[in-house]
Amino acid sequence: MKTILVVCPTERDKREIVKAGIPSQCRVLYYEYDDQVLEKIICNRVGWLSYDFKPEHMLENIIAYAQQHAVDGIVYSEDYPGSILATIVAKKLGLVGPDPSVVIGHQHKYYSRLWQQQYVPEATPPFWLVDPRDMSSIDSIPMPVFLKPTKSFFSVFANEIHQRDELLSLMKHAQFPEGFLEQFNWFLTYGSFDLSANYLIAEELLRGEQCTIEGFVHQGKVELLGVTDSIMFPGTISFKRFEYPSCLPQSVQERMASIATTLMKQTGFDNGFFNIEFMYNPETDQIAIIEVNPRAVSQFADLYEKVDGVNSYQYLVQL
Repeated sequence: MKTILVVCPTERDKREIVKAGIPSQCRVLYYEYDDQVLEKIICNRVGWLSYDFKPEHMLENIIAYAQQHAVDGIVYSEDYPGSILATIVAKKLGLVGPDPSVVIGHQHKYYSRLWQQQYVPEATPPFWLVDPRDMSSIDSIPMPVFLKPTKSFFSVFANEIHQRDELLSLMKHAQFPEGFLEQFNWFLTYGSFDLSANYLIAEELLRGEQCTIEGFVHQGKVELLGVTDSIMFPGTISFKRFEYPSCLPQSVQERMASIATTLMKQTGFDNGFFNIEFMYNPETDQIAIIEVNPRAVSQFADLYEKVDGVNSYQYLVQL
């Protein structure tokens, strides 16, 4: 029986793995992570990670644990730092998984936009790098825009900006504490990334119908699981619910699938799950990428199972 290790498991991971019948197919181990550590740093606006949470120390511990238990595969759905830790561990152990530098590049929202601009320009909205230490970095940015940190975390500090005064104010406040970014800035050493995560990114304000396309890449071949509509609370960017299958026209979904396939193949993402959030404007027929997430969407597993009869965790573990 094969052994899989779930890195930084969420409660949803544990629930869906059992529902999908994975424990009857292989031995499942969990390497736990206290995700409240990062949340406390954000909420308190101060604090640093203890030695136990230093990325190099965490990697050493996870690798030792995996070797001790003769792990055959690494599974993850947690965004940060789970997806990065898991892919680095998989690479160091010679196990299947995406290149960590590609995962990190997509998690750094500015570098991900640069890739999008290069490979799928038709789906990439205008964007600008904002240096919170340099007020002149916003001189050429037209209003309105959507402002967010280059390292996202549950949409914290993400805001619509309609006036330049708002932008100037948020430049000073919409930044994660240094202690929060410590892990990610260390991870950036795994690729050719010159910019730290201590920046913001301003993007053209998108309007329309939001959805997410999820899939995976196996040995260079992109497979798509489906398109799920995102229903927001009115006037907010907070999710109210998800609806699957999508109500968008089939032709629009096919265009999104083509964009997703091109982007993930061209950026070298392989042997892993991904999801891409899109905005479709029915008035202009424009499709725009909101962001790319190099991981599975655990929230959708139950929807797929109810509609298609297959829990996505079955694919995740097989991959």
